[in-house]
Amino acid sequence: MDRYMCQLLYTVRTSISDHLDTGGSHYFNSGHNFDKYCPNNSCNSNLGKINAGCLFLFDEFFKDSDNFKSNAKSNINIVEYIMIWLSYTLNKTINGEKNINEFYNKYIENSDWYKKEITGVTAYKNYKDLIDRNNYFLSMDKSIISKLYDALTSLCNIHVTDAGHVPNCEQCAKAANGFVTNYEGVISDSNITKNGLYRKILSILYTLSNDYDNFKKKNNNSSSLPSIKTKIYMPIYGFSSLIFLIENNFYILLLIFGIIIVFIGIYYKVIIRN
Repeated sequence: MDRYMCQLLYTVRTSISDHLDTGGSHYFNSGHNFDKYCPNNSCNSNLGKINAGCLFLFDEFFKDSDNFKSNAKSNINIVEYIMIWLSYTLNKTINGEKNINEFYNKYIENSDWYKKEITGVTAYKNYKDLIDRNNYFLSMDKSIISKLYDALTSLCNIHVTDAGHVPNCEQCAKAANGFVTNYEGVISDSNITKNGLYRKILSILYTLSNDYDNFKKKNNNSSSLPSIKTKIYMPIYGFSSLIFLIENNFYILLLIFGIIIVFIGIYYKVIIRN
């Protein structure tokens, strides 16, 4: 994740509101060429507006090999960020779950926009292929999606408000505190173990926490920003063996104490047998 990614997401969020107004509609600003994704250059339905924002993001990052390499930098995690936005925004519509299915069937399954070949890229066929590989976001528990979205937008707020001088950026510190709080909120939510998505959610959190730590490393004067207490470590051989480790002195002491007891038990068993 970088400033460019966050600026585009900010553009979509300010042009297509991620919440409903009193009339039950998403605010829609037709600027930034969103109209070209609407039938007859006019989006009147909530799903049509969301579709325009979704296509805008995919075009910016994955339209062709040049976009893919220069903007997305071949980083498939950007698809996850788009899917978090998409799932969250669809869930905010009236009858969210029903609208998710309707959106997929109408705009993705039966639309040429999402089936256009990504020229010059062999790893992925089209936008539908990218979405289908990450479609678990669309069925993820709403409370988890909401917390992931809050973590994502908080992280992006750091990039957007940074201006290259973290110590003097009050908004950066506020956004960083928000990110750490939201990140920890996802990990402590018991719902992350449901529907067999535990490892998927941990991998997303791993990516988000890495993005945050990388931001801190690039800014030498970022000592004022909070650190993540609960870390996720991934062995080099892949996410299939993802390890969830809590970096907390209390839990580490309990773990060490438990290991000592086990070894003492083994030691006494050996002595008794001898």
